[in-house]
Amino acid sequence: MTGFPEFMCRKENLIPADQQNTPDIEGCYYTAADGSQMAFRTYKADRVSKEHTHDYDEYMIVTQGEYLVTIDGAEHLLRAGDELFIPKGTLQGGRVKKGTRSIHAFGGQRVSPYHTKEYTADMKDSVTAFLAAVFAENGKVFDINGRHSIYKDIEGSFELFICTLEHSEIVGTAALKRLSDRDCELKTMYVSRRCQGRGLGLSLARRIIDEAKERGFERMYLDSMSRHTRAISLYKGLGFCETERYNDNDMADVFMVLDLKGATS
Repeated sequence: MTGFPEFMCRKENLIPADQQNTPDIEGCYYTAADGSQMAFRTYKADRVSKEHTHDYDEYMIVTQGEYLVTIDGAEHLLRAGDELFIPKGTLQGGRVKKGTRSIHAFGGQRVSPYHTKEYTADMKDSVTAFLAAVFAENGKVFDINGRHSIYKDIEGSFELFICTLEHSEIVGTAALKRLSDRDCELKTMYVSRRCQGRGLGLSLARRIIDEAKERGFERMYLDSMSRHTRAISLYKGLGFCETERYNDNDMADVFMVLDLKGATS
């Protein structure tokens, strides 16, 4: 065989590129009932794996080609049929040759099913459907032709709009809106109810805060409802403080501001 069977490498199981320690490789993963994972990788070119550690054990076997693994400075040359156990906490890296294939088993979660993507026009229907669903979860109605018409033109309404996806399904959103040259607003912070409690909202908020700093904004505002206690606790943990009303949103009763010059996300 010169490649893994097609059923092992379906698009739903692809490892996001931003979660790979080796660039430009094809990888798929599977998650077991206990949270441990297996990954199947094909290297399309000679590549270097940057040094890294895991807080769980790893087992690997090369099925084709050649992989030079470095463990705590010692080199281990693996060819087809060779296997290696890497204890948790071990500093590892290496070099791999084009055409190599390898199988890895991890004693913990190596790959997250979630990844973040900036909004593009082809995502419009998916975002609209997500917002309608998450509004319904919160007992509200998403009115795209009324008070929520801003979402008809996402690219023109926001400085940045990002989505968290679980495989190919949107499960979270957050947006950055310009208020003035100095001030901006955190908008559209939503996470599907079934995915809450997994740190997705925190990651989204941090990404928007970091982007706002890079774009030169000095203050970030947001509005919310007092009944959303978990969200307000998250915002306070990020450094937001309550402030006076700054908009005409009649649904909101909590208004907060973050000093971006002193914030550490």
